[in-house]
Amino acid sequence: MEFNPAFSVADTLRQLQGEKLRAELQLRGGHVLSGAVSAVGEHFVVLGSLASRDFYDAVVRIEDISAIVAHLRKK
Repeated sequence: MEFNPAFSVADTLRQLQGEKLRAELQLRGGHVLSGAVSAVGEHFVVLGSLASRDFYDAVVRIEDISAIVAHLRKK
């Protein structure tokens, strides 16, 4: 997988979900959430298994995401 600049944020999140990859979401307010992309809707994304927060998930408004960081390359 590789990032495609023609994709929307939601399309990129769906691609990460399909590949079962973890993502780090940089939010407009400066917060960063890291977890597995569990579900992607029209306006929200669900991140499961949040890093450093056992048993927590998060729902994030897609409009609030300013950057997506993911480990895509293999050694």
